[in-house]
Amino acid sequence: MKILASLLVVVLCTAHSAFAAQPNILLILTDDQGWPTLGCYGSKHVPTPHLDRLAGEGVRFTDAYVMSQCTPTRAALLTGQHTARNGMWHVIPWYASPWARLSEPAYREQLPREMPNLPRLLRSAGYATGMAGKWHLTTGADGDYVHLNAGDAYGFDFVAPRGPGSQNEGDKWVDHLTDQTIQFIREYREKPWFFYLAHHTLHGVVSAPADLIQKHRQAGAPESGMFNATYLAAIEHMDNSIGRLMTALDEMQQRENTLIVFLSDNGGVDTVYSPPGLIGDPTDGSVPLKVKMQEFDNAPLRAGKGSAYEGGIRVPCIVRWPEKIKAGQVIETPVHVTDWMPTLLAAAGRDTDTPVCDGLNLLPLLQGGSIP
Repeated sequence: MKILASLLVVVLCTAHSAFAAQPNILLILTDDQGWPTLGCYGSKHVPTPHLDRLAGEGVRFTDAYVMSQCTPTRAALLTGQHTARNGMWHVIPWYASPWARLSEPAYREQLPREMPNLPRLLRSAGYATGMAGKWHLTTGADGDYVHLNAGDAYGFDFVAPRGPGSQNEGDKWVDHLTDQTIQFIREYREKPWFFYLAHHTLHGVVSAPADLIQKHRQAGAPESGMFNATYLAAIEHMDNSIGRLMTALDEMQQRENTLIVFLSDNGGVDTVYSPPGLIGDPTDGSVPLKVKMQEFDNAPLRAGKGSAYEGGIRVPCIVRWPEKIKAGQVIETPVHVTDWMPTLLAAAGRDTDTPVCDGLNLLPLLQGGSIP
């Protein structure tokens, strides 16, 4: 009986040790945020002290790459697969029929439920899993551009509700999504957790709190066009939300063992010309060419969102994990969005469970070594 009791103690202690070793994971994805928009990447146009601090306390990648548009990046991020493998190679649903000349499985309008993904694999490893914000990987009943309805089917225990009004109004739900993230962390802080925070900022119609817009107006920013007051205010508001998250982690004593990955889904938007018919307009000449002028210069990178040039696929990327990763690193090794799934699974101790994916585990690189 004593032998059995001793064995039980060993098993319980081993299980607790493995459980305690698993980091919390906070994956933050912004929308259309160009490489040069942060102070730590050289921006002089808007203060970003919180993201600059995050970079200083962790790792800043100079050459982090994604797909050139949102759906392909989001699919690659959560599957570890390149678009040629997962079939999510264009923005859904706007570029499907009649423009798409391929059909499933070469071209998918929905990430298959059965495809292995990051939240489902982490949930099987004992994680509480949640998300807030832009989904854009399904159509119809499972969810849409804005929101995931079928959270459980895709591995999420919790999906934050939509914010008030439209995601294109006010602060584009930045405060709402940040509040939901903090609430989730507080509720599940006694066990390992994974949270995917996918902001709408800086996509489409950029908006921000009125007081911050006024601040940038008074500092001399123009009403529209390049480096306008609203765009700069939106960047600052996003940065402030990151500061709130960092403070919450500190207050809940979650800082040391929380692995944060911050990146954008594609490069910043340059001047966009939308031909009639692309978004349902008639093609008889009654609707003129639509032009959306560039609002933040992507220089020194060429072009922007939707382009295979550097301005479309190279993004800011910051990682912090105080318990395991040395602070103050700047890594020039090129990395890709498909690398994050195997990296996060390895951090969670589930690297042996990694399904077929095209990325590499970056932990050796993050911890001062190299990768193949």
